[in-house]
Formats: sequence, structure tokens, C-alpha cells
Amino acid sequence: MPNISKAFEALVNSSIPEHCIKNKIIPNDQYSFKFKHSTVHAINRFLRDTTKHLNNHEMVAASLINLEKAFDSVWLKGLFYKLIKKEFPSRLIWTMLQNRRFFVVSNTTQSTKLFNIQEGLQQGTVNSPLLFNIYNSDILNLLELNCNNTYSIAFADDLLVYFAGKYPIKIQNTLETLVNKINNYYTKWNLKINAQKCETILIRLPIDRLNIREKSNWRNFEIKIQQNNESYEALAEILVAIRK
Repeated sequence: MPNISKAFEALVNSSIPEHCIKNKIIPNDQYSFKFKHSTVHAINRFLRDTTKHLNNHEMVAASLINLEKAFDSVWLKGLFYKLIKKEFPSRLIWTMLQNRRFFVVSNTTQSTKLFNIQEGLQQGTVNSPLLFNIYNSDILNLLELNCNNTYSIAFADDLLVYFAGKYPIKIQNTLETLVNKINNYYTKWNLKINAQKCETILIRLPIDRLNIREKSNWRNFEIKIQQNNESYEALAEILVAIRK
């Protein structure tokens, strides 16, 4: 990237975080590329929520959602629409994002043809992580992700959603419905869940601490992700919380 472009990007970047904070655009559940936020805070949040429900003799099921080529898949016109809706200096940012081109280099040979970049955010630039957070911010405010024993934690393009309850069947159905709603939302905005890399975890107390109804149906706990008329099954890893 030319030096003048880097300077322009840094200038634009100085105004974006301030606007995000002032208008509360990036949800508190997003822990990446935010001042005084890190993976440590995200892990502590998950441990706190899980411990609370285990102390109430409940199970916690979590789905770790992985996006495929997240930054490269950002729909730029969709991003521009969101910037307008959120009252950013959108034309200034759009000027920075449009009419980008690239060439290919192999060893000492460089292609003579320039290729247009139609979609996606350029990785390694100052603004791309924050613009992705803006593009992805709405998912954390939709679908009632943080109420009624349902939680979410995001770190850049990784999303963790989890649900707590006493009975495996209800937990499984609730989590599966939620994950597929998230999948449908991402599809509308040109993002794709990598279903084969998603993981599911069920955290429970030792078996002797569970009643008969709680003991049933947890061994084959899994969720199914519907994608392109295909169903991907994520069989849960069972974690037992040893508590005195």
C-alpha cells in the first residue's frame, strides 16, 4: 500500500473508534480490537457464566462457530449500507475501500494484468479489523443472544454461543435452533460458517450429581447445521466439572 494511502487510512481510523464508543455500536460481547479487551476477559466471562449455572445444578452447552474466509467475504456494499445506517463518515470510508486492485508475483515474475478486488477487507491494514467488527456487530444484538440463559462471546470472526438448562433435549434443541438462525443471518450478509470446523461442548456435573431426567440423552448430544441443503453434525465433547 502506498504511503499516502496509509496516511489517509490512519486519518480515517482516528475517527472510527470514537464514533463506535459514542454510539455504542460494538457490543460489549465483542472482545477483539477493543481498548482494554482481550481473550483473558472473554475466557473469564465464559468461566463466570458457566460456574454460575453449574452451581445451580444446570448444564451448559456451547457452540464454537468458525467463519470461512471471513475478512475476504465481507460484502462491501453491505458494509457501506451499515456505515450509513450507523451514521459514520461513510463516503470517506467508501473512498478508501473502492477501486482497489492487485497483481500477482511469483518469484521474480510479476503479472502485467491488474485484477479488481470486488469484495472483502484487506488483511493487515489498520482499519480492516474495526470495519469487520462494525459489519459483524448486529449479530450480537439480534436473536436475543444474551438473555434467558442464552449467551454469546465474540472475538473478531470467532463466535461462541452457549445456553444453560437442566435437561439435555431442551438444551440441544435451543442451541441448534440458535446456531441455525445465526447461520441464516450470516448467509444473508455473504458470510459462511465453516460447519466442519465448528465444535460443540456440553459441560455438566458428575453423573452421580444428576437426577434421572438429567442423566438421560446427554451421551449423544449434538447439533445439526443446515447448509446448502446439507446437514452437518457437531457431536459434543462432554466436559465434566468436578466440584466439591
